[in-house]
Amino acid sequence: MNPDNKEVCLIIGASRGIGRQVAIDLAKHGYFAVVAAKTTSDASAIPASSFPPDPNSSASTINTVAREITEAGGSALALPVDVRDVDNVKDLVDEVARRLGRLDVLIYNSGAIWWSAIETTPVKRFMLLQQVNPQGLYAAVSAALPHFGEQGWKGRIIVVSPPIYSRFFRGKTAYAIGKVGMSVLTKGLAMDFVRQGRKEMAITSIWPAASIESAATQDSVKRDPELVKDLRKATIYSDAILAMLRSPAEEVNGLLDLDEDFLRKKGVTDFSQYSLVPGATPRRIMPAEFPVLEVAEQDDEGRRVDSVVLRQGREDKASSKLTANTGRTYAKASRSTYKTVNSHGHNCPRRDIRHCPSLPTFEVPRSIIQFLEETIAAFELQFGHTDKAGDSSICTPGNRDHGAGARRNPTTADGCITDQQPKCSLTRMSIGFSRSITYFLENDLCRQFALIYDELAAAAPHEAYFGVTVAFAMASSIRKASKLFNVLSMAEPLRQDALRHDQFLKDSEYL
Repeated sequence: MNPDNKEVCLIIGASRGIGRQVAIDLAKHGYFAVVAAKTTSDASAIPASSFPPDPNSSASTINTVAREITEAGGSALALPVDVRDVDNVKDLVDEVARRLGRLDVLIYNSGAIWWSAIETTPVKRFMLLQQVNPQGLYAAVSAALPHFGEQGWKGRIIVVSPPIYSRFFRGKTAYAIGKVGMSVLTKGLAMDFVRQGRKEMAITSIWPAASIESAATQDSVKRDPELVKDLRKATIYSDAILAMLRSPAEEVNGLLDLDEDFLRKKGVTDFSQYSLVPGATPRRIMPAEFPVLEVAEQDDEGRRVDSVVLRQGREDKASSKLTANTGRTYAKASRSTYKTVNSHGHNCPRRDIRHCPSLPTFEVPRSIIQFLEETIAAFELQFGHTDKAGDSSICTPGNRDHGAGARRNPTTADGCITDQQPKCSLTRMSIGFSRSITYFLENDLCRQFALIYDELAAAAPHEAYFGVTVAFAMASSIRKASKLFNVLSMAEPLRQDALRHDQFLKDSEYL
């Protein structure tokens, strides 16, 4: 697919306008251009007399752009992608590396535009802006980094986002949140490259100094034809990107710059060639200078914290505790079971019940029981759950129901539970924990839940993971499910740890 082993440049958002021009010009200068966007078509069906289509119209697609490149003697591949789907973005990046054998440049040009005040910007519109702009970029960069690593950490990333300054926020806050967030990614990843010693990696943000002809400017020109004099050709953008790619990595890493300003630094003085209307001087829409973001304490990181390292430490601690299997105790599934003792001296969860329900136990370190006991009054945390008949709604292994002939837990003559109850660590604890999770979410006690979860997950990863999983399945709204999404991402490493333990394999079938 890439017999000449050309440097591969993936341009996401290249079906028309600026992205199209960047792909065409990079191909002219020897790159293998991978043209990616959502819009596709059968480019081969367009007759030569009607080709190429208007570069700023919907007739221009990734397929027509790829055809333009190949007919001009360049190398191109058109691959569809929906940047709102993070899995689709990852698949795209992986496919490029697999089919072409390398990935040298990633350019993220996809963007959703909405310039309006917060009160006139629906949440649905806001979410779309974030999906297409910062989320899509993050997904692309995240997918590309492993491939750059396989190539010895040599590569470039170009982001279409602005320098950070206050005026940019005015009148378009929802849009600015995403675009400035993309610039923050540029600065942050650039810092990571530096402290990780990846001297041949660079990420750069670029933004137009003056408006560029594109699909986004067509409506404005239709309303006021005079505005065409303020437009530039998209070639200024592609020329600036080419100059960035040719510059040393340390010079452009973390740079937030404008197309015109960067070209001036490279010695370009005549910008009349870029005016859409010959002889016109497009109005600059960006400030002449930008605030400096660096501070005097720039290199002082204080106490460096890495959440991955912290999480790994907790996992190792949990694994050690589970393997050693020491310092454990058994607790009844109902809080009242701990302290209530009837006249016969047997543990019984309720004195007013003549025949106690079958209450399986869970196995958990003593420190966790104490921790939960301290918080139970404040958060109404309860592990027991009985149905209307008084029977336990969750059965022990081998006792799926309480029908005729079912095996019950050992009890005394008066029906109270003895101390020789079978263990049900995973099932009972998970269901109880899922009920407490639901309570926390319904009452917006996310911070308190996080404290409970971190403590429990460190010592009982099986129960923590399945408790969250059950709660997720029982979530009655998208809002609750969304809150639990982050918890599930934390729980996934714990599941991997739990898979290594026989008790997990034994108990999981009963959930």
